[in-house]
Amino acid sequence: MSFTSRALDLADGDPVRAEKVKAAVLEMFETGLKMKAAGYQFIPGAGVINPRQQQMLADLRTKGVNPDTVKEWDLANPVSNTAIQYSGLTPYSLENALIHLYPKDLTLRNSAARETKAGPGFEFRRITSVTNSAYNNNVSPFFVSTSSTISVNGTTLNRPPNITYAGDATFLPFVEMGWSDEVALRLIYAAQGWSDPQAESALALLNAHMLGEEKALLLSRSTSLSVAGISGVASSSATVTSGSGLPSGVVQSVIFDFYTGLGESQGITATGSITLTAGHGIDLAITGGVPAAAVAVNTYVEIGSAWYKGTSTLQGGVSPATFAAYSGTVPSVSADNGSNPAYTLGGTLISGATSSSIVGYQGLISEAAVNGGYQSVLGTTLSTTSPGKEFYTGLESLYVTQGADPDLILTTGAIATELWNATTAGGNTNSYRVTLTAGQDGTTLGGMVSGISNPATGTVAQFKVHRYMPAGVAVLHSTRVPWADSNVAATLKVVNAADTMYVNWPEIGFSRDASTYTLGTACFEAPILDGIITAIQ
Repeated sequence: MSFTSRALDLADGDPVRAEKVKAAVLEMFETGLKMKAAGYQFIPGAGVINPRQQQMLADLRTKGVNPDTVKEWDLANPVSNTAIQYSGLTPYSLENALIHLYPKDLTLRNSAARETKAGPGFEFRRITSVTNSAYNNNVSPFFVSTSSTISVNGTTLNRPPNITYAGDATFLPFVEMGWSDEVALRLIYAAQGWSDPQAESALALLNAHMLGEEKALLLSRSTSLSVAGISGVASSSATVTSGSGLPSGVVQSVIFDFYTGLGESQGITATGSITLTAGHGIDLAITGGVPAAAVAVNTYVEIGSAWYKGTSTLQGGVSPATFAAYSGTVPSVSADNGSNPAYTLGGTLISGATSSSIVGYQGLISEAAVNGGYQSVLGTTLSTTSPGKEFYTGLESLYVTQGADPDLILTTGAIATELWNATTAGGNTNSYRVTLTAGQDGTTLGGMVSGISNPATGTVAQFKVHRYMPAGVAVLHSTRVPWADSNVAATLKVVNAADTMYVNWPEIGFSRDASTYTLGTACFEAPILDGIITAIQ
């Protein structure tokens, strides 16, 4: 049967309708050819996908994940479709709504100022010092008017001395952030009368996006941690740590790298010949310093054909307390492993990125560690003889050197607990006194340090726990500039060309797909007012 005859048949013999059918079929055929030429493919279980999705699927396959798992919402995912077990002539009761039970800590995102700007990025310019602004700039302000001269436009004039300045300009390129989710069409119809999977997907997708932004504001970097000039020597730990997780045997290789909270630096192969006795760990003697913004050291040990991984805070020479069998990707020793978001663990660039690409922005920890006004690598536990001393020292230093008055200390739950225990240590003559009063319902036991008084200014910095804060880290953060004429409305602001968009994609398969998208950057205009303490044991 010819194409024209088939079209007439489909149009019930109407030649006008037959021409429309032919035109529609030809248009679909041409569209298919164009999509095929552009690299689009139909993948069973995934639908029609573009070249970028093809690369994503290829990456998933290398990790043992099949294309069917790309569909996030289906009859068996994210909740299993195992048959419900009930018996008898009884009704079946189901909760009226789908429960979303996952934590949402958005401390930084909810407190950051947000602005909309056009263009490929955002630039700010600063005067960072003038004569006499530095605390140790002891320049006399006095002069003798009858003899003091300066040169102005080549002319010597009788005037007081000139002041000096320092300033800079910072350009922050806009970077892209986003996530995607897909809902199978059959699930949308199967769930009618109980839930709206598309709405549930939208809620989960937006929450995932905002939580990702929260982590980026705290932990992200725009460039790789530099390991240039850093080396290490590995040896069996001097102290037996029973249950370290390492078996006895000859150590084939030891690789260590530095962790930022979101990714790892380029790996470094440690030297040293080691035969381990069970119960011992691996000590590392690191030379060349530790990169700024690193919050931990990861140690990978190969014994036989197996790898083991341990993590310790920045405390040179001390083995991680425990190692665990590791079957993941071993860090690359020739490329970054994710401290720069352009890379993934193993030293592979993400699709579309180059070694010089900037695909992420600087978070609070990196800004405080690299550009902040105070950095301390503690390397021990918090003081029990003078509880809070580490924070007093940081607050005082920031005030003396920068004129800063931080109003927020972000840290971990473990550090908050450690500080509270230090303030109430029994038998300590320097501890605080806690009075417990019995009421009608008994005594409430315990507490936490909710604020720390700045010994230099008298103001109280709020002491707050952040779930995403890496172990051993505390950030002394100024949410405002303490002088009114700075032109800094907020020390942390998010500047976007496109702010948290929700995109519903056209239906091209048996699913309804959506993505979130942000084009912008995080801007810390006064990081010098922040400080950081790392390696708190």
